Amino acid sequence: MAVGPALVRDRNAWQHLEAFVVCAVATILITRSFLGATGYPKIGSGGLHIAHMLWGGLLLLVAQLLVLSYLGPITKPLAAVLGGVGFGLFIDEVGKFVTADNNYFYRPAVAIMYVVFVVIVLAGRLVHDRRPRGPAEQLANAAAIAAEGVVAGLTKSRRSVANRLLMRAAKGGADSNMTSALSTVVALCPPGRANPHIFQTLRHRLAGLLPQSWVLVWLTNILLIGQAAVGIIGSLLVLLDNPHGAELIAGFGQLVSAAVAGVLAIVALILQWSEDRTAVLRWSRYAALVTVLFTEVFDLVEQEFAGLTGVGVGLFALAVIALHERRSRRPLIAKRPESPEGPQTST
Repeated sequence: MAVGPALVRDRNAWQHLEAFVVCAVATILITRSFLGATGYPKIGSGGLHIAHMLWGGLLLLVAQLLVLSYLGPITKPLAAVLGGVGFGLFIDEVGKFVTADNNYFYRPAVAIMYVVFVVIVLAGRLVHDRRPRGPAEQLANAAAIAAEGVVAGLTKSRRSVANRLLMRAAKGGADSNMTSALSTVVALCPPGRANPHIFQTLRHRLAGLLPQSWVLVWLTNILLIGQAAVGIIGSLLVLLDNPHGAELIAGFGQLVSAAVAGVLAIVALILQWSEDRTAVLRWSRYAALVTVLFTEVFDLVEQEFAGLTGVGVGLFALAVIALHERRSRRPLIAKRPESPEGPQTST
């Protein structure tokens, strides 16, 4: 069997990355709220001040040591949570390190944090979605599940996932002796207790609360148009006040990106009168992505944490669109085996 890639992608990496980002963002919001409510106290006396960035570094160290020191099913989830809290405490003080006067209240600091998290998420998607996993990665992930099973046993679902990975690895050309040996290990693992990932469980429950009606997509586009209108009005008010420097750039950037997002959402709204639901979801996604990746960056420069409302609108829109994309694919998958002629090809 050919040697696999030096860096093997974990099939559960997105769950861990999701936990990391959620914990980091929640830590920033809780920290800022606590410091604001208590009058921004200092830990230390005289010329000493123990910044909470140091506590963040300590938690990042603990998370790193966990990953380096232990195996088992809880190591990575725990490291993701501790690392997320630590990174949140660290990045919260970014304003002190990009200004000459160590200004914690530097206005663009919130936008800088937001861009960092956007880059983390986009980089994670790029790494894990750019190509399908090869037989070596399928085999390695099955081996990782088997290792978990040795430590804590395997549930029926985890055992089934491992067997599917081994089957795909075998079909892809993986060594038959190795797949057979791992299959034996998976079969010998004792039964384990179900312990669903808390963020995955929360996501599924939230998805279950959303209705399946396409009226929700229509309302989402209306919401995106309203958010774009708010952004346009806010940017015009800023630009009419004769801004300079960063404020001028932020105001102009918000105006252009909000206008683009609004136009894209209007196109999606018009297309809902047709039967091309794929096009509706595509244009709606474009509008939501422009809102999240561009408009709200400039908005956060101006409004700081008050601009998180717009971020919430964009993320809600992306969640609705992703949910309907998954639901719209299910009927096609179900109907595919009914075709006696197999897949159609075009010349």
